[in-house]
Amino acid sequence: MTHTLQFIDEKTTQSMPFDLAMARLEHGDERQALLVSFANPAIQAVAVKLVGLLQKQAPHRLRELSEDRINALLDSLIAIDPRAAAEARIDLRNAEKRKEFLDEFAVIDSTRVHEISGNKGSNPSQTAAVWRKANRILRLPVGQRTVYPAFQFDEGGRPYPLIKRVLDALPDDMTPWQTAFWLVSPSSVLDGGLPLDAIRRDDERVVEAARNEASEIIG
Repeated sequence: MTHTLQFIDEKTTQSMPFDLAMARLEHGDERQALLVSFANPAIQAVAVKLVGLLQKQAPHRLRELSEDRINALLDSLIAIDPRAAAEARIDLRNAEKRKEFLDEFAVIDSTRVHEISGNKGSNPSQTAAVWRKANRILRLPVGQRTVYPAFQFDEGGRPYPLIKRVLDALPDDMTPWQTAFWLVSPSSVLDGGLPLDAIRRDDERVVEAARNEASEIIG
C-alpha cells in the first residue's frame, strides 16, 4: 500500500520518500512539519488518534523533563562544599592584592627584558627564558600573559645578583605571587625592612631572611 508523504516548511510543500522526509525533520526546527496521508481510511483514523495521544502527553513529558533539570541543578548546588563561599572571598581578596601590586610596581614583558638587557639575539623572548630557567628572575602570571617585576633589574637591565640566591633559598612550594608579596613585605630579619630594598643594596641578610621563611613554612 502506498502512502503519500509531504514535507512542509514555511516556504515549500513537496512530496518525497519517507526516509528523506524523516531526515529533514531530524535536522529541522519547530517551523517544519510532516504531512502524511494514507490511502486506507482505517489506518488514517488510527494515525489521527495516535497523534492526539501524543499531543496530550507532550506537555506532561515536558514538565517531567523540566523537573528533572531543576532537580539536577539543585543536587549540584547542595553538593557544593560549604567552604566554597569562604574560598571565593579569599580568591577575591587575592585578586585584589595582585591588582594593588600591579598598580604600585611596574612590570615588563619578555621583549622589554630582552631590550633592557642589551643582549643582541634575534629572539626577543630568549633572554627572559634563559634567566627564568636559571632561577635568576621572578616571573608572574597575569591572565594569559607572563610579566616580570621591573624592580629585580639593575640600571644595566641585568638581574640583581642576590635575586637568584633569594629565589633559591625560598620554599619550593611558594607560588610566584607569594614570592612577589614576600619581596615587598617587612622582614624581622631585616629590622622591618623590605627584602627588595636589601637585594638592591646587596645586603646578604636577605638570603637569611629567605631561609627563615623556608623554616617557618616547613615547620
